[in-house]
Amino acid sequence: MNISSEVAFDNLVELVVHICETPIAALSLLDNDRSYLRSAVGLDICDISQHDSLFEYISQQNRVTVIEDIQQHSSFPNIAGIRFCAGIPLIDSANRRLGVLCVFDTIPRGLNSTQIKALNTLTKQLTDIVGMQFTLKNLEHEKKKYAALLQISGDGVHIFDRAGKVIDVNEKFCEMLGYTRQELLAMNVADWDAGFSPDSLKDKVQQTFHTPEIFDTKHRRKNGHIFDVEISAQPVWIDNQLYLWNASRDITVRKQVEAARERLIKESKEHEQVLQKAKDAAEAANRAKSEFLVNVSHELRTPLNAILGFAQLMQMDEKLDDRSKQQAQKIEQAGLLLLNQVNDLIDLGRIESGKLQLNIETVTIDQAMNDSIKLVESMAEKQEIGIIYQSSVNEAVTIQADASRLRQILINLLSNAIKYNRPQGSVTLACQIRADRIRLSVTDTGTGIPISLQNRIFTSFDRLGKEGGAIEGTGIGLTICKNIVEAMGGNIGFESIDGQGSTFWVEFAIGTAVSNFTPGRTDLSPPETPQQPIPERAVRHILLAEDNPVNQMFACAVLDKLGYTVDVVETGAKAVKAAHTGIYDLVLMDCLMPEMDGYEATRIIRQAETGGERRIPIVAMTANAMEGNREACLASGMDDYITKPVDIALLQKVLNRWLKIEK
Repeated sequence: MNISSEVAFDNLVELVVHICETPIAALSLLDNDRSYLRSAVGLDICDISQHDSLFEYISQQNRVTVIEDIQQHSSFPNIAGIRFCAGIPLIDSANRRLGVLCVFDTIPRGLNSTQIKALNTLTKQLTDIVGMQFTLKNLEHEKKKYAALLQISGDGVHIFDRAGKVIDVNEKFCEMLGYTRQELLAMNVADWDAGFSPDSLKDKVQQTFHTPEIFDTKHRRKNGHIFDVEISAQPVWIDNQLYLWNASRDITVRKQVEAARERLIKESKEHEQVLQKAKDAAEAANRAKSEFLVNVSHELRTPLNAILGFAQLMQMDEKLDDRSKQQAQKIEQAGLLLLNQVNDLIDLGRIESGKLQLNIETVTIDQAMNDSIKLVESMAEKQEIGIIYQSSVNEAVTIQADASRLRQILINLLSNAIKYNRPQGSVTLACQIRADRIRLSVTDTGTGIPISLQNRIFTSFDRLGKEGGAIEGTGIGLTICKNIVEAMGGNIGFESIDGQGSTFWVEFAIGTAVSNFTPGRTDLSPPETPQQPIPERAVRHILLAEDNPVNQMFACAVLDKLGYTVDVVETGAKAVKAAHTGIYDLVLMDCLMPEMDGYEATRIIRQAETGGERRIPIVAMTANAMEGNREACLASGMDDYITKPVDIALLQKVLNRWLKIEK
């Protein structure tokens, strides 16, 4: 280690001699596992360097070591005239052993506590000085390595700070851009980069300061010529300052070759690779979109649970006046509209991930059409649109389909016909038999669809230029309808004349007649309404595991309204502890909670019940509504599954079933 001579070493060693009252003191340093004497007082350096074993012994200790009489230790050779030795190793904050400070005397003796304390203090100062010398040497080495790498690199190297200001470049980079080194040192990366906008460039610089990256961009030469480059960027520390090291490589030829290859895109193997990459990218995009839809669904269902739940509670309040109940009904209607849009997003995710599930059954066409009309009547009345129902088929004609999905299709087509109609217009829902198939059609008196836009009608999120308009919608309803119709073995299509309206139709194979169907039925079964609590039954005690304060408030209000007592916990761990008390008749379990989720909490509760006689009913009450969530709940040991937003009537029905309460 080539350390420049400094008076500080000699002064500190002389100070040690005076403090310890010894005639001799020596400072030995370590460099690359080699020790050498750096400074000494009262001793010929050449004479002491041959006795490395003594310094080696002291360097391995962690505190002041005192050897009162060396001749009494067989481990050390006799040193002429030396009887006493005391020393301490120099150890830095990184636990590196930098050297040893020793004092010697010609007679056996010891050190008092003051001398030992002083020796410790002086050693700390020496350690700081030596450590600084080591650091300076390492910095010098790094600078030389950095300078060598900068110049020998075959790429154009440029280094700049977080603001993009250049601090160094190599000759190759000067040649690439046509500037002198002095010109570049006065520039900013934005002065030559032509591949990013100013804001994007700032973001890119900050991003690569955190994560090394290889990317393509464009550079602008001094003469204005723009060329393609590949940049390998990574953060580096120079003189305790973080900079960005960038190696630019001219890839003009590579880009030309790639362009030529794309134009020629001849060999089948290359073609298959391109197709496979496109397929993988599309699948990855679909997976990402599906995950996004899952998250959006959960995040929207949680607040909707409170909105729709409290709106239902307000309408059940006998003390509330009619105007307030109407306002609560409007809140519920708006919430249901938003919920329908959320459900559309979920359906799209199911369709694109291939997880759409259908419950195929015998469905009476006439009833499905009447049910659908009932559900859009208020919407039509609000916009002063008349609805006409025309049917030339027997009321008992059926098809094989998913009843709820068929209503979803008809409601979507009817809603669109109402929304995109003329003022005082009409919508006609018709049903007719064509050979062995039945066609359901919805015709409006709107403005029609221009021919130039008709090829986009079933494209997801494409509202045909209606984005930002007064008409609500997400642009995925028809996409969902098309996929559901085809999944049920049917066909969907449309005819439209610009300025004269549109007709959308679906076709299915005709099924069989239902013998117990009442001809001409057009009424809808009214939705179930929550029943008032039964006074004569015993009060049931329910445990609610829910971390959202608003959902806690809503659930407590509902359960109280239904006549139950309820206790609330906000984590899965607390739910486990509370369930073990045995005082609860049922647990309403949220699935996503801090510390421990509802799945794990249920598994632990079920494990504790193993071998026992009592099994507490556990019902999931969760905003997770995607395919597979119900199965995951049941697999964890839960007994039933309710999605948020919670329908109070459905909740009461589930509670009645598991608590074995008669209506």
